[in-house]
Amino acid sequence: MLWSCLLVVSFFTSYIILDLTKLNTLSFFPIGMLLMGVFFMLLVNQKYQQVTRAEFVLQKGYEKYMFVVTYIILYAINILVIAGLYTNFSLTSPILMLSWILPMILYSLFQSMWLCFSSAIHITLHRELQELSYHKIKKITINKINKRNLQLIITTQKEEYIYKSSAFYILQMKDYILTKNTDIILLQELNQQ
Repeated sequence: MLWSCLLVVSFFTSYIILDLTKLNTLSFFPIGMLLMGVFFMLLVNQKYQQVTRAEFVLQKGYEKYMFVVTYIILYAINILVIAGLYTNFSLTSPILMLSWILPMILYSLFQSMWLCFSSAIHITLHRELQELSYHKIKKITINKINKRNLQLIITTQKEEYIYKSSAFYILQMKDYILTKNTDIILLQELNQQ
């Protein structure tokens, strides 16, 4: 992933040099947009490395697929621009918007994951990392949202943390937390609609 991003950056450099020799100053706009996409992908890759170090990850279930698809789309857009097959650059150009919006959305998806380590759960709320120790958890409530999705509510003395995901991940998270702290009160309201 990192080597491919560096390859794209080197492509950009040659593309900028080529356009500057033609005195085309508008080339900086698409290059800037595409570099922004590469920057977000590097942030996503950094977050993905943190995810691989966690003991358990509570996720929505489609982040890994989005990671691969976003990277392929970004790389394809870069190649299209560099090869000169796409030259319609403007502020509302859909292909350039995709090149930085998709990685940004993907980064926010990875930010929403709960990473479970041996001593605490790392939860990112409003760009701040909060560590929730397992012994602080007093109660776990699981509510049914629809056929496939559940809502997990973790209650401490002072706060509640809510996460919505597929039933598979929520039930795995419940089992994982109960192995870390057996004194937790468990409420399963799975018959609600």
